Amino acid sequence: MSPLALAVLAAVFALGWVASIVWVHHDADERGSDKPGSWAALVAVTGYAGLVYYLLSRGDVD
Repeated sequence: MSPLALAVLAAVFALGWVASIVWVHHDADERGSDKPGSWAALVAVTGYAGLVYYLLSRGDVD
């Protein structure tokens, strides 16, 4: 794989990671969470595992 392809792949992954953090913060704030920044930090540190935990703890997923 060429270095350019690796750079593009890394950029896409990084943008997706940042977008998920921003979305979690916005969604938690919109749902009335006392600490939306804590949810965003959880997703930032744990990655997709934290995102799954957030989605399951929202209460609207059966």
